[in-house]
Amino acid sequence: MKKIKIMHGFVIGLIVVFALSFIGNIYLEFFSDFMDPYRELELYNDFIFGYYTSFVGVFLSVFTFIGLIYVENGLRITLKNGMFNDKSSHNFIMAGKLFFVSAILGVAFDIAVFLHSEGQRILGITVESLSKNFLLIILAFVLYIIADIIKNGNELKLDNDLTI
Repeated sequence: MKKIKIMHGFVIGLIVVFALSFIGNIYLEFFSDFMDPYRELELYNDFIFGYYTSFVGVFLSVFTFIGLIYVENGLRITLKNGMFNDKSSHNFIMAGKLFFVSAILGVAFDIAVFLHSEGQRILGITVESLSKNFLLIILAFVLYIIADIIKNGNELKLDNDLTI
Protein backbone atom coordinates (compact mmCIF):
# COMPACT_ATOMS: atom_id res chain seq x y z
CA MET A 1 0.00 0.00 0.00
CA LYS A 2 2.98 2.33 0.42
CA LYS A 3 3.51 2.49 -3.34
CA ILE A 4 -0.18 3.24 -3.87
CA LYS A 5 0.10 6.10 -1.34
CA ILE A 6 3.09 7.49 -3.25
CA MET A 7 1.20 7.19 -6.53
CA HIS A 8 -1.83 8.87 -4.93
CA GLY A 9 0.33 11.80 -3.82
CA PHE A 10 1.85 12.06 -7.30
CA VAL A 11 -1.60 12.14 -8.94
CA ILE A 12 -2.74 14.83 -6.49
CA GLY A 13 0.36 16.83 -7.47
CA LEU A 14 -0.54 16.48 -11.16
CA ILE A 15 -4.09 17.64 -10.45
CA VAL A 16 -2.75 20.72 -8.64
CA VAL A 17 -0.40 21.50 -11.57
CA PHE A 18 -3.27 21.16 -14.06
CA ALA A 19 -5.52 23.39 -11.93
CA LEU A 20 -2.82 26.07 -11.65
CA SER A 21 -2.26 25.87 -15.40
CA PHE A 22 -5.98 26.37 -16.10
CA ILE A 23 -6.17 29.28 -13.66
CA GLY A 24 -3.06 30.85 -15.22
CA ASN A 25 -4.43 30.50 -18.75
CA ILE A 26 -7.78 31.98 -17.75
CA TYR A 27 -6.08 34.89 -15.99
CA LEU A 28 -3.75 35.65 -18.90
CA GLU A 29 -6.56 35.47 -21.44
CA PHE A 30 -9.39 37.32 -19.71
CA PHE A 31 -8.05 39.37 -16.81
CA SER A 32 -4.74 40.75 -18.05
CA ASP A 33 -3.50 42.63 -21.09
CA PHE A 34 -0.74 40.09 -21.74
CA MET A 35 -2.43 38.60 -24.81
CA ASP A 36 -3.69 41.88 -26.33
CA PRO A 37 -0.74 42.44 -28.71
CA TYR A 38 -1.09 38.91 -30.12
CA ARG A 39 -4.81 38.95 -30.96
CA GLU A 40 -4.51 40.87 -34.21
CA LEU A 41 -1.37 39.30 -35.66
CA GLU A 42 -1.42 38.14 -39.28
CA LEU A 43 0.21 34.92 -38.06
CA TYR A 44 -3.12 33.60 -36.74
CA ASN A 45 -4.88 33.95 -40.08
CA ASP A 46 -3.23 30.74 -41.30
CA PHE A 47 -4.38 28.65 -38.31
CA ILE A 48 -7.49 26.48 -38.41
CA PHE A 49 -9.39 28.37 -35.71
CA GLY A 50 -7.38 31.58 -36.00
CA TYR A 51 -6.29 33.04 -32.68
CA TYR A 52 -8.27 30.42 -30.76
CA THR A 53 -6.33 27.45 -32.15
CA SER A 54 -4.02 27.55 -29.15
CA PHE A 55 -6.99 27.00 -26.83
CA VAL A 56 -7.89 23.67 -28.41
CA GLY A 57 -5.02 22.06 -26.51
CA VAL A 58 -6.35 23.53 -23.27
CA PHE A 59 -9.81 22.17 -24.10
CA LEU A 60 -8.41 18.70 -24.81
CA SER A 61 -6.45 18.71 -21.57
CA VAL A 62 -9.76 19.06 -19.68
CA PHE A 63 -10.44 15.39 -20.54
CA THR A 64 -7.05 14.45 -19.13
CA PHE A 65 -7.72 16.53 -16.02
CA ILE A 66 -11.06 14.83 -15.36
CA GLY A 67 -9.38 11.47 -16.00
CA LEU A 68 -6.77 12.31 -13.36
CA ILE A 69 -9.57 13.08 -10.91
CA TYR A 70 -11.02 9.62 -11.59
CA VAL A 71 -7.60 8.04 -11.06
CA GLU A 72 -7.25 9.91 -7.77
CA ASN A 73 -10.69 8.73 -6.66
CA GLY A 74 -9.82 5.15 -7.60
CA LEU A 75 -6.56 5.28 -5.66
CA ARG A 76 -8.27 6.87 -2.65
CA ILE A 77 -10.96 4.17 -2.63
CA THR A 78 -8.26 1.50 -2.98
CA LEU A 79 -6.42 2.92 0.02
CA LYS A 80 -9.66 3.12 2.03
CA ASN A 81 -11.37 -0.17 1.10
CA GLY A 82 -8.50 -2.41 0.07
CA MET A 83 -7.21 -3.51 -3.29
CA PHE A 84 -10.17 -5.45 -4.66
CA ASN A 85 -13.39 -3.45 -4.93
CA ASP A 86 -15.78 -2.52 -7.71
CA LYS A 87 -15.74 1.22 -7.07
CA SER A 88 -12.04 1.67 -7.79
CA SER A 89 -12.36 -0.57 -10.84
CA HIS A 90 -15.15 1.65 -12.17
CA ASN A 91 -13.07 4.80 -11.56
CA PHE A 92 -10.08 3.35 -13.42
CA ILE A 93 -12.29 2.38 -16.37
CA MET A 94 -13.75 5.91 -16.53
CA ALA A 95 -10.26 7.43 -16.34
CA GLY A 96 -9.11 5.14 -19.15
CA LYS A 97 -12.05 6.21 -21.31
CA LEU A 98 -11.33 9.89 -20.71
CA PHE A 99 -7.61 9.46 -21.46
CA PHE A 100 -8.51 7.56 -24.63
CA VAL A 101 -10.93 10.29 -25.79
CA SER A 102 -8.35 12.99 -25.04
CA ALA A 103 -5.68 11.14 -27.00
CA ILE A 104 -7.88 10.36 -30.02
CA LEU A 105 -9.10 13.97 -30.24
CA GLY A 106 -5.49 15.14 -29.87
CA VAL A 107 -4.33 12.88 -32.69
CA ALA A 108 -7.18 14.08 -34.91
CA PHE A 109 -6.37 17.72 -34.14
CA ASP A 110 -2.64 17.22 -34.80
CA ILE A 111 -3.34 15.56 -38.12
CA ALA A 112 -5.81 18.32 -39.07
CA VAL A 113 -3.29 21.04 -38.19
CA PHE A 114 -0.56 19.26 -40.14
CA LEU A 115 -2.77 18.85 -43.20
CA HIS A 116 -4.12 22.41 -42.93
CA SER A 117 -0.57 23.76 -42.89
CA GLU A 118 0.15 21.69 -46.02
CA GLY A 119 3.01 19.93 -44.29
CA GLN A 120 4.74 23.15 -43.34
CA ARG A 121 4.24 22.68 -39.63
CA ILE A 122 7.48 21.50 -38.12
CA LEU A 123 7.38 17.72 -38.30
CA GLY A 124 9.24 17.37 -34.98
CA ILE A 125 6.49 19.21 -33.13
CA THR A 126 3.84 17.00 -34.74
CA VAL A 127 5.76 13.82 -33.89
CA GLU A 128 6.26 15.00 -30.30
CA SER A 129 2.57 15.78 -29.90
CA LEU A 130 1.52 12.51 -31.52
CA SER A 131 3.86 10.54 -29.26
CA LYS A 132 2.30 12.19 -26.19
CA ASN A 133 -1.14 11.24 -27.43
CA PHE A 134 -0.08 7.65 -28.13
CA LEU A 135 1.36 7.51 -24.62
CA LEU A 136 -2.08 8.54 -23.32
CA ILE A 137 -3.63 5.71 -25.36
CA ILE A 138 -1.20 3.22 -23.81
CA LEU A 139 -2.02 4.62 -20.35
CA ALA A 140 -5.74 4.17 -21.09
CA PHE A 141 -5.19 0.50 -21.96
CA VAL A 142 -3.05 0.01 -18.83
CA LEU A 143 -5.91 1.43 -16.75
CA TYR A 144 -8.34 -0.95 -18.46
CA ILE A 145 -6.05 -3.88 -17.61
CA ILE A 146 -5.67 -2.74 -13.98
CA ALA A 147 -9.45 -2.38 -13.68
CA ASP A 148 -9.92 -5.89 -15.09
CA ILE A 149 -7.39 -7.33 -12.63
CA ILE A 150 -9.14 -5.57 -9.74
CA LYS A 151 -12.55 -6.80 -10.92
CA ASN A 152 -11.31 -10.42 -11.25
CA GLY A 153 -9.57 -10.20 -7.87
CA ASN A 154 -12.78 -8.93 -6.30
CA GLU A 155 -14.73 -11.89 -7.73
CA LEU A 156 -12.13 -14.34 -6.42
CA LYS A 157 -12.22 -12.64 -3.01
CA LEU A 158 -16.02 -12.86 -2.87
CA ASP A 159 -15.91 -16.56 -3.86
CA ASN A 160 -13.26 -17.21 -1.23
CA ASP A 161 -15.27 -15.39 1.45
CA LEU A 162 -18.34 -17.50 0.68
CA THR A 163 -16.39 -20.77 0.92
CA ILE A 164 -16.52 -22.38 4.35
